[in-house]
Amino acid sequence: MFNGLIREIAQVASFSGDLLRLRAKYRPALGDSVAVNGACLSVTRLFADGFTVQLSSETARVIAAQNLHGSVHIEPAMRIGDRIDGHLIQGHVDAVGEIYKISKLASGVDFFIRAPLHIAPLLAPKGSVAIDGVSLTINEVLESGGTHGRNFNSQGLDGGNFIRKELRDANFNGVGLNFNGASLRGLNSSGSNSVRDPNSLDANLTSEAQSCAIRLTIIPLTLKDTLFGSYKIGRRVNIETDLLARYVAAQLRFAGGRPASRGIVVARDTSAEGEKDRLSWDAVDKILSLY
Repeated sequence: MFNGLIREIAQVASFSGDLLRLRAKYRPALGDSVAVNGACLSVTRLFADGFTVQLSSETARVIAAQNLHGSVHIEPAMRIGDRIDGHLIQGHVDAVGEIYKISKLASGVDFFIRAPLHIAPLLAPKGSVAIDGVSLTINEVLESGGTHGRNFNSQGLDGGNFIRKELRDANFNGVGLNFNGASLRGLNSSGSNSVRDPNSLDANLTSEAQSCAIRLTIIPLTLKDTLFGSYKIGRRVNIETDLLARYVAAQLRFAGGRPASRGIVVARDTSAEGEKDRLSWDAVDKILSLY
């Protein structure tokens, strides 16, 4: 587990596709977990001026590997009892996003990041997200890639149709969760993005119909202590959604199947389309109470 506070800006000495050698002041032990741009990696070799971490084929495929040169964020794993100044992060990248707009403010900078649509239900206004391993607060969640559409933060939950009367629009059939087209089917059980083909990712990020967007405000201190101060439009970034949102989504998927979890009531929908199961709000309340 990580905190989302960057320990150091390390320098990439070499990257061979699976072995990443870093120059850093931080001295881990063999086998330690270190988050590199938000991806949890294991230390395999130690050197006087740094260390090497190894990427699995899956990791190399799902992260923004093109950024593993020059400078990178690193953060060692937390210890039990450590103070949590950010939020709990696993180092499991859900998707790769792209910065499409940067706006300077009187204090800080707004970054607008486009992301694949399937992670939209896991993003909430004023919720937490990790971008390249940095713990940040989402100011706004935007539809249609952020270029137009409803703003969930300014219109409220009613504006996004996330209200109780819209429960019938959710698909709780055990294979996915669909809120008006934003599907969780793209997430596998490990929390990784199942849309792994780079060409598909490019299509998702450039197509408004297949993308969502978030607005983040970076304060001057974070700009100084991270690489955000050097980020430009077009930069690809690793995105990890909130840990609790992932588990709630998994519970909802499971509860929608047969048999339901013990103690969870599955309501019966006898609509014209045929008889099918759907989750009751009592069940939703019970699931949320677990967290």
